[in-house]
Amino acid sequence: MSISAFLEAARRLELVSKYWLATEKYVHAYKLMTLLAEETRAEAEAMTNTSSESYKGEARQQVAKLYASHADEYFKKSRACLIKALEEESTLESRESLDGDQARARNRSFAVLFSKPVEEETKLLLEQTE
Repeated sequence: MSISAFLEAARRLELVSKYWLATEKYVHAYKLMTLLAEETRAEAEAMTNTSSESYKGEARQQVAKLYASHADEYFKKSRACLIKALEEESTLESRESLDGDQARARNRSFAVLFSKPVEEETKLLLEQTE
């Protein structure tokens, strides 16, 4: 599935209040866009190291930053859906009210959204203190 397909699915699910499933689709879009940003950044570094293609490398760096920015946006949207899902779930009589797909989406979403590597957390803390 493509990034745009995940985003479209997430938006549709959000419209019908299937927030756990929407969260999961946004998480998939985030992961794919993050991977694309990392690959583009690596390409850019390789081009920058070659003097004849350094200008192309700088352009690719800008593209990588754009991809990373979009990934951050999808991460924020996934967390916003997660909050809506938690609010909705708190009004349900029991957790068993979720169907199997939504329960699996909830578990996978938590695993991704709340398991950042230590280096990322450290970087975020350093940026906040500057």
